[in-house]
Amino acid sequence: MKSIEHLWKRFENQHPKATLTDFGVWLIKNDVPEKELVKQTMRQDNSSVKKKVSGRMTSTDMVGIFISRLYRFLRMASKDLLAKHDIASIDEFALLATLLVHPGMTKTELLKQNLMEITTGSEMLKRFVARKWLIEQRDKNDKRITRLSLSAKGQQIIFACMQTLDDIEDILSPLNTKEQETLYHILNRLDAFHSEKHQVKQVSSIIS
Repeated sequence: MKSIEHLWKRFENQHPKATLTDFGVWLIKNDVPEKELVKQTMRQDNSSVKKKVSGRMTSTDMVGIFISRLYRFLRMASKDLLAKHDIASIDEFALLATLLVHPGMTKTELLKQNLMEITTGSEMLKRFVARKWLIEQRDKNDKRITRLSLSAKGQQIIFACMQTLDDIEDILSPLNTKEQETLYHILNRLDAFHSEKHQVKQVSSIIS
């Protein structure tokens, strides 16, 4: 496998004014970043990524804060829209949306996939069952296992939510098309890395 230095020199010759972010996108589009290359890139970038940006904060710390705030902005923007369908939060929507694409998950599988605590997620699922949005069925091969799927009413709810969310504020609107594409590729790589680490499905595999 070619070293990261060799690839960078090749890229720099072709794109002398490009940034490191552009290089990352180029690697993705050319299907270069095998696991070892990704690890090598992360090791080499580690010192610069952890550079202090404000007091005790590193750029890694700040990225975490920014992502957390964007998630909160998304929750704020979607709250009133989802409330029209008796959905309390984007987390509740995510549970139902996951079952729409992957029916038959167990409660544990569903909550793990959505990175949700058992206590919080279980309460949401109980409400869904009480509203008859979910159907609980015993596994055909192991009666001890209960599998979940959306009822007809649950499907109506999730489709209605999707239509309503078309009106949601675009939190990426300050970015141009190229910047949004770059952000997508970066977040997709991060999701792939952490999904494998925590043994859950990648977002891209769920919605494809």
